[in-house]
This record gives sequence, C-alpha cells and structure tokens, in this order.
Amino acid sequence: VWTPQDRQCVLSTLAQLLLDRDCTVLVGRQLRPLLLDLLERNAEAIKAGGQVNHDLHERLCVSMSKLI
Repeated sequence: VWTPQDRQCVLSTLAQLLLDRDCTVLVGRQLRPLLLDLLERNAEAIKAGGQVNHDLHERLCVSMSKLI
C-alpha cells in the first residue's frame, strides 16, 4: 500500500526524469496520462525559492520540444 507521500515522491522522481534528455521520450510515451502533472511539477521547481532556475528552465524547454 502506497502512502500519499510515496506517490508524491514517485511523481517528483518521474518529473526529474522527464528533464533528463536521455529519458524524456521514454517517459513521455509511457506516462502520457501524467505528462501535464509532471510538466507542472517541473514548472514549480523552476520557480522554487522565488527565483528562476535557468538550468532547469532550459532543460524543460528541451524536454517540451522533444515531446512535441
């Protein structure tokens, strides 16, 4: 039985894998129903702490272009 915290941890890990250029297409194909949630998690991570993380932003842009 998975706790809500376990689910959040798995989704956060999958969101990070989505930003890995070697895993983007695989995660996108296999987890299509979860893509919007994973992209939103990454968008929130980019803005964390009130500042924009430019490295994560660039990786998100590359991931989104691969998914399109």
